[in-house]
Amino acid sequence: MKIKFFFGVTTILVLVAGAIYLFDYVYRIKENAQLSEMRTAMAALISSMEAFHNETGRYSDDFDTIGYSPEGSLRSKLYLKPKDVPLDILERIAENDRPFVGGSDYQILGILELGDREIVIKANNRNSEPQQITLSESD
Repeated sequence: MKIKFFFGVTTILVLVAGAIYLFDYVYRIKENAQLSEMRTAMAALISSMEAFHNETGRYSDDFDTIGYSPEGSLRSKLYLKPKDVPLDILERIAENDRPFVGGSDYQILGILELGDREIVIKANNRNSEPQQITLSESD
């Protein structure tokens, strides 16, 4: 009787552990897909910014002006102006990580909200590889 109970409990524990592992695996796949979507949207925005710059010799902080309009609804948000960034996030990023557009310079910010946390990525025309920003703790 004790052997049956032991194997029954062991089987249940193995199944629970397997379910937890599978849930975590699926969650990470979903998170990576959403992050990839944001990086793709940022690449499209950068292409639009550069095409507009090639035509006019300047950058613009208006999505319509540069011809950027992503298809579908994105899970992430892209920002060209600090005033558009949610205040709680703006207060938690360094001054040099904030988005801006100047005549010959720009930095864009992408924010992906994942439940109780955010992933923030910046990209600019001086560095071709987007960089993840670590947010400071909110008080």
